[in-house]
Amino acid sequence: MNQTEKENLLKLPISAVVWKSPIREFTAEDVKNMATSLRTHGQIEPIVCKPQNADGLYEGVCGRLRYEGAKYANLDSVLVRIHKFESEADVLDWQLAENLHRKELTVVQKAEAFKRLYEARKREAGGMKEKHIVAGIVEAHEKLTGEKKAERTVWRYLQIANELPQGQGLKTVPGDSFGVKHALELLRLKGKPQEQVKLAEEFAGKPVSVKKLRAEVTKILAPEPEPLPEDLFNVIYADPPWQYEFSESSRGAPDQHYATMTLQEICDLKVPSADDAILFLWATNPKLEEALQVIKKWGFQYRTNLVWVKDKIGTGFYVRGQHELLLIGKKGEIQAPEESDRPPSVLYAPRREHSQKPDEVYAVIERMYPQGKYLELFARNHREGWVSWGA
Repeated sequence: MNQTEKENLLKLPISAVVWKSPIREFTAEDVKNMATSLRTHGQIEPIVCKPQNADGLYEGVCGRLRYEGAKYANLDSVLVRIHKFESEADVLDWQLAENLHRKELTVVQKAEAFKRLYEARKREAGGMKEKHIVAGIVEAHEKLTGEKKAERTVWRYLQIANELPQGQGLKTVPGDSFGVKHALELLRLKGKPQEQVKLAEEFAGKPVSVKKLRAEVTKILAPEPEPLPEDLFNVIYADPPWQYEFSESSRGAPDQHYATMTLQEICDLKVPSADDAILFLWATNPKLEEALQVIKKWGFQYRTNLVWVKDKIGTGFYVRGQHELLLIGKKGEIQAPEESDRPPSVLYAPRREHSQKPDEVYAVIERMYPQGKYLELFARNHREGWVSWGA
């Protein structure tokens, strides 16, 4: 503490300190615990106040809980640091710096505090551009908190504050379980407020990972699939959205990208296949056993497979995967293709977006069965001459 700070420290009667609304509300338990701490250890950190006003009072800026705890403990006086603030925004800067890293403050309260600060600086700036206002907040925030490269933090909180649903949704999120990234995930549900509230309440008070929350949000946002086609098809091509047991902690987890299905849900699909049909089914290596179950459940018999070898290595449970299997199953009396139309069992093609399969496979299938009636299940693309279903 430097000499100037020492000179600004005063011991004041509690009655001489007054307050406006705090950034956060305190529970009776919060106040009681603070009173116990003050009785046991004394007041370690001073309350920050504005200089004395015309009524002889000092308006408190930071340290409201310490003040309420002192009142509850029946203390006569409190230690106060007097600081001359230049503007309303300067006051909000200090309040935000003191409260931002407190776990008692919810992510929503922090976001709203940033928004109040932004609006105060905007009023004082008189037409300054948004990016310059935010730059000023970042500079002040870094100076007061010691946080480095705070620009991303500020923008994230402002994004949350500007998209908060009125009186619901994110306001149910507890600060000790959810962080900024959790809130941003829930904001993806701003068009579905009821689902947002339900999901926030479901995870309230639980230590939930961002990946787990993202998977749940992705599932809610997934479009309802259209009914399966009524026609019957003799060439079926499918890339099921397999669900992985350890997907929450996996870097390449499918449910971070799209809604997945359980094995039972995939097996229960009423695939519109003709009596005589061929099936091409993608299976990752960990899902080989389940894929064979799906082939059987859909009424096919496994015959062989084609291996897609990728140009880049990916993730994996025991080994890092660089290939996937395209399993081929037969139903009824459909014949194998002519030998001249049979492709090599290995296809070399680059890896692209998550789970996206090589476009070359369409041509391979069409050459094998040139007169086929083609259906793609869980389609990513729409190819001429094919019926596509799913997302």
